[in-house]
Amino acid sequence: MIFYLATGIGAGIIYAVVNFFIPGSGGVMLGASGAIYGILMAFGMVFPNMEIMLLIPPIPIKAKYLVFLIGFLTYAMDRSGSVAHLAHFGGALIAFILITFWRSQGQNRGW
Repeated sequence: MIFYLATGIGAGIIYAVVNFFIPGSGGVMLGASGAIYGILMAFGMVFPNMEIMLLIPPIPIKAKYLVFLIGFLTYAMDRSGSVAHLAHFGGALIAFILITFWRSQGQNRGW
């Protein structure tokens, strides 16, 4: 829960900071998608080689590729311009930073 909240709050802060310096650079921020992208990034980093079976088409794909594919498709298929892609990126970035930091702390302790 702490990780989820941290990525959600981080997504909101990144979105707000970028929108402050570059007004109108993102869509409307609403919901928890930044935190969801944080969870997706963490899953892709913690279990990068886990294979997941897609429903359509029914093919297996590794988690690290699926996370990238979901992020890319969300960005590429948005024609409305009203999606807060900065929040998605912010949640994934905060998750990447947290997981990288936690891994470095674990290596220092011999985990």
